[in-house]
Amino acid sequence: LTTARGSGTSGYVQRNLAHIRPMREDFKRLKDFSQAEAPKVKKANLELLEHNEKRKIEVELVKLSDELEEQGKTEEEIETIVSEERQRRLKELDINRALQLDDGQKDTHRQALEKEKQ
Repeated sequence: LTTARGSGTSGYVQRNLAHIRPMREDFKRLKDFSQAEAPKVKKANLELLEHNEKRKIEVELVKLSDELEEQGKTEEEIETIVSEERQRRLKELDINRALQLDDGQKDTHRQALEKEKQ
């Protein structure tokens, strides 16, 4: 029914619980699970890991700029100090060293990288 009008019913539709669905033909039953394919392991994306490390640096730089602002530095002084600190930290950013540091938080890419190393 597209509408209940004129049908003499309220239009409430119930599921037929007596209906037995046919078996799916595209579903293959594996009696031996050794024939099943191994689950695909996603590769770690080093660009994302590097991006996260850069974000951590930027958070620290924002904290530094807040501290300098509280100390009464001018905007120009704060900009120069923060930009010099940013350049220094980005130069010493070594993604492999950063990955070896265990900060207690492991995202999926870091876990995948550790599995690849094993």
